Amino acid sequence: MEKDIERLKDDVSRLQRQAAAADVVVDRLDVTLDKIVELSNQIQQMLVVHEARFDEAERQHETVSRQLDQRSETIDREINHLHSRISGLQENLDMRLKKIEMWQWVIVGGASVVGFLISRFIPLDFFK
Repeated sequence: MEKDIERLKDDVSRLQRQAAAADVVVDRLDVTLDKIVELSNQIQQMLVVHEARFDEAERQHETVSRQLDQRSETIDREINHLHSRISGLQENLDMRLKKIEMWQWVIVGGASVVGFLISRFIPLDFFK
């Protein structure tokens, strides 16, 4: 019986050491769990900040995109306006050039007629 008591004391002693070791492990796990929770909170805060930055960047992108579209439309209108003005000026210049060419041929024709008439009715001796 004494042997049984001794063996029970040894078993209890061993169980107490194991319980103490388990307490140490549990304490370390508690500390680790607290650190994990703290890191999780920090990561959550960082995600919120990054999401806010991303949303702001997206808004800025949309604003810039709208401004580019508006400027593109304005430039297109200006180009079309300039094109129509240039086309009008070109038509005006074409008409003026045609009038000048017409007068040129009228003058050349008239000079030819005058030259022909002079050569037929005025003798060559007259100029000597």
